This record gives sequence, C-alpha cells and structure tokens, in this order.
Amino acid sequence: MFRLLILDETPGAGLFFREILELDGDRFDVRTAEEKTAAEMSVKEEKPDLMIVSADSEKCLSALKSLQQKKICPPFVIIGKSIDEKQAEIKKLKAIDEIKLP
Repeated sequence: MFRLLILDETPGAGLFFREILELDGDRFDVRTAEEKTAAEMSVKEEKPDLMIVSADSEKCLSALKSLQQKKICPPFVIIGKSIDEKQAEIKKLKAIDEIKLP
C-alpha cells in the first residue's frame, strides 16, 4: 500500500485526493495534516511514501521546514497557486516536483 500525506489546511483537500485515489482500489492510504504537530506525528507513525504540501499555506510550509530540520521529511511535491510568487523559497525546499494550480 502506498502511503500519502496531504499537508494542507484547505478544508476538503484530503478528501479530494482520497476520493480520486480510491478509484484505484485499496492501493493508497491517504492521511492529512494541517500544521506542524500533526505532520510530525503522521510522519513518525505512518511513515508516508510521499507528501503533498500546499505552497499557499504558511503553516504548512513552516511544518515542512520543521520536518526537514528534524531530518524526518519524506519526499514531497509542492502544490498551489502561489508557486511563482514564492519561487525562491520553494527552490530552497528541494521538492521532487511542483504543481502550479490555476
């Protein structure tokens, strides 16, 4: 089973990904976190294979940086509308990919 952590404070973001991925059967376990403490607990307990992080949330970006500083950060993708405005900051985070939303 592939474990995915959605780090986003947008209501429904986790549900959106869960509904899409459930169409592929029971191959995905989708978890959500909205801030640093929840993200750290999920990473330690669930050991996600991939994390999707909102570029539009300062709380989520702060949580991501904390995971990186503690050296417990799984591979991650940055997603959001504000990628262009935050390009310098996002480059430093070293995501495996970026997805710009319209």
